[in-house]
Amino acid sequence: MTPEPLKNPGENPPDIQQVTRAEKYEIKETEPIKNSEGAEARKSIFSINQQLGSLNSTMEIHHLPEDPLELDKVLEIWDECAEWVRQNKNAIHADQMKTWKPVEISGNRITVHTPSLAVESLIKDHLETYIDTFRKKLNNFAIEFIFERVETKPEEEADRSIPENFKKFKFLMDKYPEVRELVKELELFPTEM
Repeated sequence: MTPEPLKNPGENPPDIQQVTRAEKYEIKETEPIKNSEGAEARKSIFSINQQLGSLNSTMEIHHLPEDPLELDKVLEIWDECAEWVRQNKNAIHADQMKTWKPVEISGNRITVHTPSLAVESLIKDHLETYIDTFRKKLNNFAIEFIFERVETKPEEEADRSIPENFKKFKFLMDKYPEVRELVKELELFPTEM
């Protein structure tokens, strides 16, 4: 067996078994794996989150059977929420929550009457942070708060009629001119009497 002539002068003859690095570690040249190819494709965090998001949107959410709502239980948790607001956030908002409580329950809807949009928005802000506690304590994950605005009347509207004292005073002024002169001298007005 005669050795073949060397093509490159620095090359080892073929009869010497030289193990190259690629053969030693059995590295095979393949095409790089792309994210969208193969079952074992490498995935970025973004693509994983995107897949999870699409799964969550298509998957039906199954909860344990939900308990029916009772107004007493809802009011008890509402008071706990108001106390939490008083301790952690704002005492005035807590007083508003204690004043404007849930009034009616139908199915999974809890109706709350509020006097204005401002009170409604502050209650909604506090409920957003406390809603998970509501759901856990009520064992009902489908609860929904409905806010209805109601007109408020001041406690016992002031009687618009003329007060009794003013009627008597006017009678005295009409009957006795001296009283009228005295009122002018002292610069008194009927509202000050």
